[in-house]
Order: sequence, then C-alpha cells, then structure tokens
Amino acid sequence: MKNPQIKVASLAFQVPAMSTEKIEKLIEHVQSGKYNERELLNLYDNAKERQIPAVMEAIKLKLRADFPRAATRKFGPKEKETQKSTA
Repeated sequence: MKNPQIKVASLAFQVPAMSTEKIEKLIEHVQSGKYNERELLNLYDNAKERQIPAVMEAIKLKLRADFPRAATRKFGPKEKETQKSTA
C-alpha cells in the first residue's frame, strides 16, 4: 500500500511590522509581569520571527529573572563573568 504524498503550500507572506508605540507597550507589559512562562516563550518566538530584538531582549531578561529553568532550556546556561585574581 502506497502512502500518497501530501503537498504543503508554503506560507510565504509578509508579517506586518509593529509600530514603535506598540513595541514599547509590549516591553512594558513584559517587564510588569503580565505574562506567564508559556506566554513569554510564545512571545519570544513571535518577536524572533518578526525580528524585534528589543522585545526579544526584554523577554529574555524577564525569563531569566522569573523563570530561570525555562530560560535555561530556551537559551542555555547563563554565562558567568570570569573572576580575575590579582596576585
């Protein structure tokens, strides 16, 4: 029995850009703690798709502060500054 091949149409459409005002408001909402862990992860993926680095950075900081386990899963371990010893 042969499996029929399913053709999937690519979704090649342009995502509309966000205004600066909306970006600032979104960052304020992220920083105020309005979103839970799952919402922040979804927002990060959407911001990455839309290429909005300011929102991505705000979400990353919030995840690191409030949901460190989820942040480690998403971004890897937090880099620690190396301590230089003075001898």
